[in-house]
Amino acid sequence: DVERIVGLFLNTVPARVALRPGEPVRDLLARLQADRGELLAHEHVSLGVVQRDAGLGQLFDTLFVLQNFAGGADAPDGFMAEHGIVDVGSLDATHYALSVVVRPLARVQVILAFRPDLLDRSLVEAVLARYLRVLDRLCADVDAPVGAIDPVGAGERDRLAAEWASTAHDLPDATVA
Repeated sequence: DVERIVGLFLNTVPARVALRPGEPVRDLLARLQADRGELLAHEHVSLGVVQRDAGLGQLFDTLFVLQNFAGGADAPDGFMAEHGIVDVGSLDATHYALSVVVRPLARVQVILAFRPDLLDRSLVEAVLARYLRVLDRLCADVDAPVGAIDPVGAGERDRLAAEWASTAHDLPDATVA
């Protein structure tokens, strides 16, 4: 009956995803869904408690948000009028280095929010391009092995190879000692 309750209920739950290179995408997605289902019983635990109990410092610096709640301009016809809503607006910011927000509307919307004091805009744009490339590959062939999905495009791969090669230099024939 959550759809009858006023309020936005969410909690940040850290999750580690193990990628198995030979695992088909379809199996990875099924495993992630099952793992996520097992976490539901623990969603009442606050992020602060999880971080304290893990005994680590910062658990993560990147946030993935699936915004799948109804309302706003993307709501079904009549939704706002039916519930007496006359306008919807929001202002959001992130305190994480990078936040990826996905909204499954008629056309999926992907929003990247980042802290410009920590990340350069060109880096974030490259991350977005890689993310979209991976999504395209995932949708194109769910039976492909996860290890075959390359987030780096050919042009970027050539540029990276050239940058890495430019650091090559002759080493003296001597040991560290």
